[in-house]
Amino acid sequence: MYRTLRFSICGIEIRATVSWALVALALAGISVWLAIPRYFDGDTLAQQSLLLFLILSGLFASLSVHELAHIFVARRSGCDLVALSPQLAGSLPDTLFEACDPGSEVRVGIAGPAVSWLLAGVAGAVWWLTIDQIPADLTRIFGLFAMVNLGLAVVGLMPGYPFDGGRIARGLFWYLGGDLMNATKIVGYIGYVLIMGAMTVGVFLLVEGGVTAVWGVWILLTAYMINRSVGTGISHVFWSETSRRLRVDDLYVGGTRRIQADVPIDDAIERMLEGHEEGPLLVFQDGQAVGLVDLGSIRPIPRRLWTEKAIGDVMAPIDQLRSTTTSSSLSTLVALLPPDQDAIALITRDGVVIGAADRRDVVRRLQNYLAAERVERMRRGR
Repeated sequence: MYRTLRFSICGIEIRATVSWALVALALAGISVWLAIPRYFDGDTLAQQSLLLFLILSGLFASLSVHELAHIFVARRSGCDLVALSPQLAGSLPDTLFEACDPGSEVRVGIAGPAVSWLLAGVAGAVWWLTIDQIPADLTRIFGLFAMVNLGLAVVGLMPGYPFDGGRIARGLFWYLGGDLMNATKIVGYIGYVLIMGAMTVGVFLLVEGGVTAVWGVWILLTAYMINRSVGTGISHVFWSETSRRLRVDDLYVGGTRRIQADVPIDDAIERMLEGHEEGPLLVFQDGQAVGLVDLGSIRPIPRRLWTEKAIGDVMAPIDQLRSTTTSSSLSTLVALLPPDQDAIALITRDGVVIGAADRRDVVRRLQNYLAAERVERMRRGR
């Protein structure tokens, strides 16, 4: 549903959701195009197109420099930046850039707005000094750049998750309370308050109509993105913090489901249907794990061949899969299973593969483990 584009710039992976990239580009273009006749003197289509190109290029450059500041400080701080994910509300979600310590969290969060303040000051100074020296349209472009960067800095410093200001506030709460989870919840609640305020403003502008309606749509979409980011961020931090105190063996004591390679598909299909939510089956041959199989592996096989073909004929080899041991921290396994990828990891004990896991399976097992843990605490409390 949310197809993602992946590409690299200077060794930094960029992940952008196609639908939201198109929406952002369309809204930015429409907003600027509607603003040109009001604030600029270009009469011909060629002049207006040139102004549109210059303004959009300046917007892209401003956003790029803002994000590069985050990247530079994150790398200097030694934090693990997996990728950037440009959205309508922030580009450093916890799924791609996890908090490593309160100080780094504050430094990385403040880097982007600080650079935007600097760019706003430079563009504003150029605008002020060249009012009577260069054509009016160019002067207005510098003034617009100043306002855009000022807006990036001000909005970015809002203290709710997932804005840069939310990361700064979380770092401070984390430092004072010593608990990342509680700090994330606090800035998450502030983020929800910002959502309500943004939705109110967005609806008001939408009702006004005209050019302001475009800004109303933009604000409503941003509020929607904030709502998604808040829930995803809090959930990710919870699972990450919980997984750090557990080992893989806490969830995979007896390994995972397995099946022999010589079992006919017709004999295995009922078992696979019953446990399809528990992840793929590990295929064994001569006591060794040799592959993985799930319902997706069987769909291309005609039903009439199910009695002739064995599981070993349709399995996927495990040679290229990454693995971790049962004695490793559970966070190691979680790191091998990114939330936006259909990845599978192998689990080994004493050098022998005992199971395979995908993210859904890990989450399900962790939920069951925590539920049992809560029941045990309640029992002991009695």
